[in-house]
Amino acid sequence: MTDKKIKKIEMRHTAAEDTLVKEGLTAALSTVAGRMLFWRLLSLSGMYMNPHSGNALNTAFAAGRQSVGQDIIGLIEDVDPNSYINMLKENVERDQALKTALAKEMENVSDDDEA
Repeated sequence: MTDKKIKKIEMRHTAAEDTLVKEGLTAALSTVAGRMLFWRLLSLSGMYMNPHSGNALNTAFAAGRQSVGQDIIGLIEDVDPNSYINMLKENVERDQALKTALAKEMENVSDDDEA
């Protein structure tokens, strides 16, 4: 088999895998749980933090993690650009709901309960 034929087969295989990945990503992004999972992965990648740590090796490691997060965002935007915006909105809503719940809990706590 020639190198050209091998390359052609590899390209077809890669294209088929890419299609499956996009289908899986589309399915995941169509649910709240899937979007929450990807939001968590992006958070773990350090996407929303400064990678600089004062130590060159730690900074390089953090920048590498962020690079993975950027790749994930790129995949998401290729499949469904609006899902990233939905993830942002849903995260803000979860944060607000948590703050509201905590505020209500704090109102119900008396000074005697804290001791």
